[in-house]
Amino acid sequence: MSKITSRVARLGLVWAAVAVAGLVAAPSANAAATFYSSVPTKATGVTTVKSTNTGHGTLQIRKGKYDGKTYLWGRVSNPDSTLNAGWDLKFVVASSSMPGAPTNCRSNDTGSTKKDIDTTTYTSAVVLKSGCHYEAIAVNRSNWNDGWYTGYYSP
Repeated sequence: MSKITSRVARLGLVWAAVAVAGLVAAPSANAAATFYSSVPTKATGVTTVKSTNTGHGTLQIRKGKYDGKTYLWGRVSNPDSTLNAGWDLKFVVASSSMPGAPTNCRSNDTGSTKKDIDTTTYTSAVVLKSGCHYEAIAVNRSNWNDGWYTGYYSP
């Protein structure tokens, strides 16, 4: 192999390594949102931005400030024995179809986005991002088709 061919081959390997490293380091467009468990109890200026009365408790999307950022989370207040027995509170972040909307506005239904309803219950909070859709859901663990929804809040 000539010196020129060898040098081109080495440069090609270096650029390939750089490209692979860039792909590995780049955040995924489908990455789950980051949730913070302590925010709902520490936030200030808390308001309810969306709510629905289920007949068994009030399902809410709450908004508040903490450490200079605005957060949203799900809450169920005053649940009766129906919701306290076998129901989960979920908080979902969904991507918007609006042009220019952030693409990392997703969460799955596991981890800190879901809590067993036991008295007044809060989910963990997520930083509010314009262009995302947010929804609080009360779901029966034994029948996933049974539940109540706040409907989307889209700031």
